Amino acid sequence: MKLTDEIKNIDMSVKKLREFGLLVGGVFLALGGFMAWRGKTHAPVFFAAGGFLVLFGAARPMLLKQIYQGWMTLAAVLGWLMSRVILTILFYTTMTPIGLLMRLRGKDLLDLKFPDDRQSYWHRRTGTGDKEDCEKQF
Repeated sequence: MKLTDEIKNIDMSVKKLREFGLLVGGVFLALGGFMAWRGKTHAPVFFAAGGFLVLFGAARPMLLKQIYQGWMTLAAVLGWLMSRVILTILFYTTMTPIGLLMRLRGKDLLDLKFPDDRQSYWHRRTGTGDKEDCEKQF
């Protein structure tokens, strides 16, 4: 699914808006409580945001529609970006060392070298070529 399609298909039902308000608001209230306990000066900002989200999530969830849409759009963009970053890191930290190790050991798993004694890249199949050979290939 394309990123734009994912953003266009965000579920904006009252149930989802209420869940968003109560959950994210509750997390902000918990963060505000933790910051107040640690003596941080910006704890009231988290209390205000959390209280706003919980209050409107419980009473009037449709008022959170724009905030929810922005939040979910940001989540979709970050998910798209981070999946590519994580896959790139995994590829270069696993596949590259394996490939380099194979080259150093002289392995040719794709059979790319063409020896002089062969006429083509074709490999002869083993088996009788009967119908039964094709039914269970693995």
